[in-house]
Amino acid sequence: MTKIDVSITGPEKIVVAGSPATLATFGDAIENAVGGAPDRHVINLICDNDVPMGVVFDVQRELQNRDLLKISYNSDLPQAMPLVLPSKELEEKVKSIPDEDIVIVGVRGKDTVLLNSTEISANNLSDEVKNSLRKNDHLIFAIDMDRDATYGDFVKVLHAVKEGDATRILINNHPR
Repeated sequence: MTKIDVSITGPEKIVVAGSPATLATFGDAIENAVGGAPDRHVINLICDNDVPMGVVFDVQRELQNRDLLKISYNSDLPQAMPLVLPSKELEEKVKSIPDEDIVIVGVRGKDTVLLNSTEISANNLSDEVKNSLRKNDHLIFAIDMDRDATYGDFVKVLHAVKEGDATRILINNHPR
């Protein structure tokens, strides 16, 4: 596996494998960095904590379009969190999953988290995830971020969901 660093400090400040890019030029820049065989690459995503998730979603969509699905999310937390973006086929299958098997983790601000429309404290998220999994261990947790929420908020929520022992996590960049 070859790691390709993608650094995002803003919509017009993206660096792909050492070369500057913008959202408009990101697709070509990542294509040049990969040079084929997308399944042999891991994208090492490094974002400033205040980058809007809308920018991250746009980058993720470009990565998915190029079958670059292995992502390592980095932040100021001690360890990166590896995830695999869903393929287009998997995204279609997810639409057929019954609503009772999906828990929507809605992030609306730094301390406001909705768990299936019920507001909870962000500090209690990992405990709530554990409690939900005790009732149904097949649950999928769909993290539903507002486009203007920050990357820092996203990483904290992702970390809390993983701390709650969730193994099926969906980053919901276009809600149902």
